[in-house]
Amino acid sequence: MARSGRPPKIDPLKPIHTAIMKNDVSAFSVELAAGNDINAPGPEDMTPLHIAADKGNIEFAKALLDAGVDIDPINVFGNTPLWLAVRKRHRNSPDGSMIRLLLDHGADPNRGENDSSPLKTAKIIADYPADLVELLEEKAKAK
Repeated sequence: MARSGRPPKIDPLKPIHTAIMKNDVSAFSVELAAGNDINAPGPEDMTPLHIAADKGNIEFAKALLDAGVDIDPINVFGNTPLWLAVRKRHRNSPDGSMIRLLLDHGADPNRGENDSSPLKTAKIIADYPADLVELLEEKAKAK
């Protein structure tokens, strides 16, 4: 059972998910041009934006955001793309650019279905950059 209380969902990977996971710009562009669902859930309700945030792929995230993707979808673990960006910052986006991008597009630092919102997560990670915590706090107050 996932933390959200829902059973794990096993949706198949769609071509858009695979393109993002493999960093395949050509396949990704074909999927966007074809008008395929940019909010389509894959395994564990991971949307294309979840995957881009998880991989730290700013260019795919920008393209999805420009195409009107949902900014705060929740996966089966109760996490948003912003939560993944916060959690994986040290590895996938050390400068915090993914976090800033998602926040600039309206991601909610308090959104989640568990007790670990993106803001709370940033606060408990040791040596998390103070400027990013302050930015998350500022955006949380505005929500």
